[in-house]
Amino acid sequence: SSRPIGDLIQGGEQEGKGFEVDVAYQPTKNWQLVGSFANVDHEFTKSAVAATIGQTYSQAIKTRYSLLSRYTFTEGEAKGAFVGMGLSAGSKALMGYVNFGGKDVARYEPARMNVDLFAGYKFKLFERDASVQFNVRNLTGEDDYQGWKATGSATVLATERYSVPLPRIYRLSLSLDL
Repeated sequence: SSRPIGDLIQGGEQEGKGFEVDVAYQPTKNWQLVGSFANVDHEFTKSAVAATIGQTYSQAIKTRYSLLSRYTFTEGEAKGAFVGMGLSAGSKALMGYVNFGGKDVARYEPARMNVDLFAGYKFKLFERDASVQFNVRNLTGEDDYQGWKATGSATVLATERYSVPLPRIYRLSLSLDL
């Protein structure tokens, strides 16, 4: 039977096997660490299209992890200020299946890791809670991925993605609780 166009299946069931763990740790009253790790295999166990049984959904990532560290100043001249860093990463991501040479072939996007920094200050403004925060996103200069690089041969499937540089983003925000 031929595979339908795209990776969406009209009917079926999916099963995930693995584990996830989240940990929050506060070694001092000012410093907090929050971590997360997940390692899960997903697969279709029942499907309206038999060829998809054992496969998984587009953009599935088997392993993900993150870590957030935040330090808050509670005394002295810096009282109300905070600084931190966040890291998030994951294994390669399934982008979909292509029927090539009579069989379904999985194509992936490379693994990613991103680091963000932030700093801010909480204060009172017009007797309301307010804060100012500065964020630096994509500190590691992680790329985005688009399309597939041509192989130059009709008998070789394109499996390498084009990388597109993403900018480092600087953001300053002011919030006021009303």
